[in-house]
Amino acid sequence: MIRTLLRLSREANRYRTLYIVAIFSTLALTAVNLTAPKALSSMTAIVEDGADEQHPEYGRHRVKETRAHPSNRNDYPPKTAV
Repeated sequence: MIRTLLRLSREANRYRTLYIVAIFSTLALTAVNLTAPKALSSMTAIVEDGADEQHPEYGRHRVKETRAHPSNRNDYPPKTAV
């Protein structure tokens, strides 16, 4: 068995650079898979915050309607006298 492993290691010596590339690419892929959920969560939070500003009724944070806003008054737009 030892003889077979030694013979195999001599044959595999030609592919050493490919093994090293495969090891580094596997580690890089693992790192990307570990960091991707955090990046996606951050991007989702940015989009969600933007949606809250444009359409508060759909977001988590409701904006309290105030009477001072022109769209909340009954006399807007102002009636002109004829």
